[in-house]
Order: sequence, then C-alpha cells, then structure tokens
Amino acid sequence: MNPTRNKLLIVLLLVVAMIATACRGSEDSADANVIVVEGASDASDSTTTIGDVADVADSDSDTTSTEAEAEASDAQGSEEEQALAFAACMRDEGIDFPDPEVGADGSVDFFGGGGGRDGDGGGFRDDPNFQSAIDVCGELIEGASFLPTDDDNAEREDTFLIAAECLREQGIDVPDPDFSAGGPGAGGPFGADFDPDDPATADAIEACQDVFTGLGQGGN
Repeated sequence: MNPTRNKLLIVLLLVVAMIATACRGSEDSADANVIVVEGASDASDSTTTIGDVADVADSDSDTTSTEAEAEASDAQGSEEEQALAFAACMRDEGIDFPDPEVGADGSVDFFGGGGGRDGDGGGFRDDPNFQSAIDVCGELIEGASFLPTDDDNAEREDTFLIAAECLREQGIDVPDPDFSAGGPGAGGPFGADFDPDDPATADAIEACQDVFTGLGQGGN
C-alpha cells in the first residue's frame, strides 16, 4: 500500500467510524414478529403421493433460490441507494461530501471520493459542521453491511493503539487514541495537530505501513 493511500485511510476510516457510531446511537431495538398458522387441513381431506412431495420440494427449492437471488439483488440496490442518499444528505447539510464508489459486487467504498481533507479531494472532515451533519444523516445508512461491526471497530481501536506506538517510535509525538466516547472525536485518534501531509509524519506513516495496512483491512 502506498503512502498516499495510507494517509487517506487514516482520515477516511475515522469518517466511517464516526458514521457507524452515529448510527449505533440512533438504532432502536425491535422484537421479531412471530406468525403462527392455525387450522391446518385434516389428513383425511386429501391423499398425497411420494411423487407429489418430490414435485413440491423441487418447486419450493426453485422458489427459494429465486427469492434469495432477488433479495440479494434488492439488498445490493438498497445499500447503494442508502449510500448515495447519505452523501446527498451530507451535501444538503453543507458538507462537500462526495458520492461513494459502488463496486460491481455491490460493495460501497467511501474512500473512493477523496480523503476528506483539503488537498485530498474534499476537506469535509475539517468542516466544523461535519459531526452535526452525520447526526442528521446517519440514520439513512442504519444497518448497512458496509459499516464496520462492533468487532471490526474493536479491532481497529486496538490497531490504532499499535499505530500510535509505532509513530512515537518514529519520533512523532502522538497520544494514545481514546475511543471511550464511542468514536475518535473531532480531532481524530492522534489529536487535532496530527498532519499526515507533514514530511516527517509521512515518513513515519511509511515506516509503519504494515500497521496502517491492517487498519485498512479492518480484519476482513
């Protein structure tokens, strides 16, 4: 992974983490509905042969397969629509947020539109209204599979701690990230003064490339 991509990951993983935190905060738990079917026909009403059962099984299998494919297609379209709606909402809130890139497999890449800092294709993360915009728009992507899971977030938090230690070993004075509030905070995990474009910092990021590559993979 090249240094530029590493710098983008530092910024953009924070964006995704902030979005995920906002979504988790607004989710409401719901009990699953259980449907009970009563009044089944008496066995004496009809006679069913083994062949009939086989035909029904084949039909059910075909139907299930078709329904699963349709649901997968709908989910892909739905998540793409969610991501695009979220980006549009952020722009409506005054944030210069790019449309994400959607892969052929339906994956949604918020990294595709730029880094979120001035010079990285956006500058939106430094906008003082960024967090409030996420609070407004986050519900549009609640439950989306492209958001990191709790396990993903826990692993990334651990990796950020390792990254901070590595950066300090390279002479960059950064604090240990604090995610106790559920997210990295407006200043990012390495503090508001952390500048990945600074030459010394860029060299340190390059030296810690393996750690930042792990952040990009997110355990997947």
